[in-house]
Amino acid sequence: MSDHNKYHVLLVTHEQPNEACAVIDRVQQLSELPHALTVVDNNSSADARSKIRSKLAEFQDTTYIQLNENRFCGGGSNLGMRLVNEEFIVYVCARECYPLAKGWDRLCIDYMESHPQVGIAGHVIRSNHYLDGHGYRSLEKFPKFRRQDYVRSRLNENFYHIQGGFYVLRAEAIDLEEAFNPAVPHNYMDVELSYFLEAEGWDLGDMPFVRSLHSTTRPPLEGFDPSVSIYHPLSLEQLQEYERARESEVVTECSICSQTNSFSDDAIQRCRGCGSSSALRRLWLLASDTRLGERRALISEAGLDRGFVRPGMATFDRLEDIDPWTDQFDCILMEVGTGKVNWSLVGNYLSKIRMLFVTSASSATGAAIYEGPRWAQDLRNLGLTVLATEPRMERLLNDRIRLGTAKHRGYAYTLQA
Repeated sequence: MSDHNKYHVLLVTHEQPNEACAVIDRVQQLSELPHALTVVDNNSSADARSKIRSKLAEFQDTTYIQLNENRFCGGGSNLGMRLVNEEFIVYVCARECYPLAKGWDRLCIDYMESHPQVGIAGHVIRSNHYLDGHGYRSLEKFPKFRRQDYVRSRLNENFYHIQGGFYVLRAEAIDLEEAFNPAVPHNYMDVELSYFLEAEGWDLGDMPFVRSLHSTTRPPLEGFDPSVSIYHPLSLEQLQEYERARESEVVTECSICSQTNSFSDDAIQRCRGCGSSSALRRLWLLASDTRLGERRALISEAGLDRGFVRPGMATFDRLEDIDPWTDQFDCILMEVGTGKVNWSLVGNYLSKIRMLFVTSASSATGAAIYEGPRWAQDLRNLGLTVLATEPRMERLLNDRIRLGTAKHRGYAYTLQA
């Protein structure tokens, strides 16, 4: 290995050589910094091994480790990490994670160097099935977690983890002889590692240019976003579509129903496939970019664009069907400014609202939030995030809400008390 390498790429393979070779190609061809690359193969067929080794031979500073048994991702990762002499380990899922932008690695290393307290970084996510300390303790695998004492005084705190399709690990944060818990070799290995690193005093880093989701995550990975450099999960077919989109810098695919060239020619650009408007497609992407992950998001049907309610029903629960006292969630998706909001119903959820999505920028929007029922005025004191789909909401929100020190990201605002 070179003494000048800044990071070490790690892939763990088992069959699917075409996908693995496509991942290797993009990792190597789109990187800018010197690095090493190791592939640990979990007892693939002879044909798969041959294809992967041939691909590695095209590049310098690569290593191939062949196992005669399947030690799963955790066991394979531990073996690969024992070869690491570099400062950072970059894990890339060999089946469905693809860098798409030149210099993706420089973004990762710059992030880690500017956040010295971050032990592991990628896409921070949380599961609806184990939201807090109580949820973690109920996991079947939790009795095998390291540092179980850490959760005892944090039973009511929210817990997050780095989704395991892609991550950057700081070598000094962990013993590379056994980074992953051998007792948790596959399922929940990313959850356990994130938990352990936090228990050891390290932070989790959320890289805005990484979108790494699980197949059950809602909102799902939908549509190409030029601000994202690393995607997971993508099939080979989706990979080709995303690469075409990046090359053309024009996205004609509906981010909700995936139909292409289906938009109307008017200003609304309504999709002929699902009926969504351009504003609501942007809302969908914003919802994904807010790192909702698997946390439950709720829809109030009142006032919503007809195009979003229909495709959204498979992803979001209806507010009217949820018990406000027993169900856990972080987000209500609703439209304000139309006079159709059921304020009495929403009032039952006030303490749980964390996000408000504004899908129309009528002149009455500010009044609908701040001149409605008295409790609605308290929304600004909750650290609430407001996402709007139209640029004119920027002026409206500033005029009505007096953001001051609010955090701004695109059309996303975090209101502070």
